[in-house]
Amino acid sequence: MAKPKPSHLDSSECAVNVDGATYYPHEGEWVEMYRIASVGELRTLEKLRRLGVDMASAEGEPDQQERQMALINRHFAEVCGFLSQRVVAWNWTDLSGEPLPMPHGNPEALALLTADELMWLVTASQGETPGERKNASAPSASGSSATT
Repeated sequence: MAKPKPSHLDSSECAVNVDGATYYPHEGEWVEMYRIASVGELRTLEKLRRLGVDMASAEGEPDQQERQMALINRHFAEVCGFLSQRVVAWNWTDLSGEPLPMPHGNPEALALLTADELMWLVTASQGETPGERKNASAPSASGSSATT
């Protein structure tokens, strides 16, 4: 085999929280993605994990809101960039039921998502969706055990 194939994932369990209610806007929809991380992606994910600490360090500062928004935007822009290389195709729709643009090579398509949706994709890209954890069949981040 020359190159790995993308995994086909059911995205029905992708949850979005709005005003305390949980919705599943991608029920019956799917995403195809490569589940292997580059070194740059691993660095971005580590920065994302530290985001809470960085956000807390800006609390109480006169420019708190601006600093926190800059941190969030920078991290999410990086995430959209690497996911646009990993997510090959999907049949996702927006909240109105209209098809979303294809994400591959298109970070702007990913920027249309909510933070909950984006984080579901990050988690899925690492082989850690809630359904996979329940089944204890999560593929490794290296992609060597990913299923298609």
